Amino acid sequence: RNNDLMKSDKDNSVLMSAYGEEPAADEEGWEEADDCQEITPEQANALLGKIISLTNDTKIISNPDLSLKTIADMAGSNTKYVSFVINKTYNKNFRTFINEKRIREACKMLADQEHYGNMTIQAIYEEVGYTNAVSFIRAFKKVNGMTPAMYKKLAAKNS
Repeated sequence: RNNDLMKSDKDNSVLMSAYGEEPAADEEGWEEADDCQEITPEQANALLGKIISLTNDTKIISNPDLSLKTIADMAGSNTKYVSFVINKTYNKNFRTFINEKRIREACKMLADQEHYGNMTIQAIYEEVGYTNAVSFIRAFKKVNGMTPAMYKKLAAKNS
């Protein structure tokens, strides 16, 4: 699962670098969605670039009150289009998309003993935007297939 996340990060980097040159989304299917017929592939690509830029900012994704509306407002769009672009590009809903970004950040922190070794798991989950352990551990296990404590032990063992 971690390899899948790393591949997803790499794909995201490719999308970001392509954004500077007008990211090319698959034009098939943009018109077939009943609720977003008004958005063109070009508009969707521009919105995707804004979404990627915003969600790559750890300060933004670490906000516990982050919502689809917040991202839509920051991107200068509406929730319908932001949700559509995320669903179409990543095949996941907004909440799953943000949870995976937060968990990736938590994984980096858990694996970096030099900078974050003295932080508790609670401090890390609060730092990445979770307000309770149950939600964090559930999301972490869904993404990585193991608990944060097990991940931290494995990361320390592999260092």
